[in-house]
Amino acid sequence: MAILTISREIGTDGLQVGKIVAEQMGYTFLDKERVLQEMQKDGTKWAKEAEEMDERMPSFWERYDWKYWGFVALAKNHLLEC
Repeated sequence: MAILTISREIGTDGLQVGKIVAEQMGYTFLDKERVLQEMQKDGTKWAKEAEEMDERMPSFWERYDWKYWGFVALAKNHLLEC
C-alpha cells in the first residue's frame, strides 16, 4: 500500500490539491476529520488524544509513555485500514 502525504501552508488549498491528487491516482483520501472519526469508534479517549496530539511533537516524557505508543499504534492501524 502506498501512502502519499502533502505538507501545506495556510492559504495554499492543500486540502483541495490532496483530494484531486487522490482521485486522479485512485487513492483513498484521508483528512484529519476522517482519522478522528475512525479513532472515535475506539472510544472518546482516543479521539481526545488525537485532538491534543494534532500537529505537535510529543514531549520528551510523552515519547516514553505507554499511552503515547498505544495512540501511535491505533493511529497506524486506522491509516492502514482505510
